[in-house]
Amino acid sequence: MQPNVIRIVEDRPFIPSHSPEDDSDESMEILTRSRKHLSKQSTAILRDFLQSHWSNPYPSPAERDELREKTGLTVTQINNW
Repeated sequence: MQPNVIRIVEDRPFIPSHSPEDDSDESMEILTRSRKHLSKQSTAILRDFLQSHWSNPYPSPAERDELREKTGLTVTQINNW
């Protein structure tokens, strides 16, 4: 049997093939990662935007750029929030 090969794709572990016998605590520990939280300041800015745009909470590209500058987050982080 070949050893498992783990590659990191977009900061996430990627296992090309997976079988039930690979579900040991040790192998699952490798796949877990800590979640990084947004700063309180960034979260406050995003919440303020949400409260002021409650009827349409999706930022336009221009608003997204403004939020990116204010928060220091990436566009992906803003989209996922």
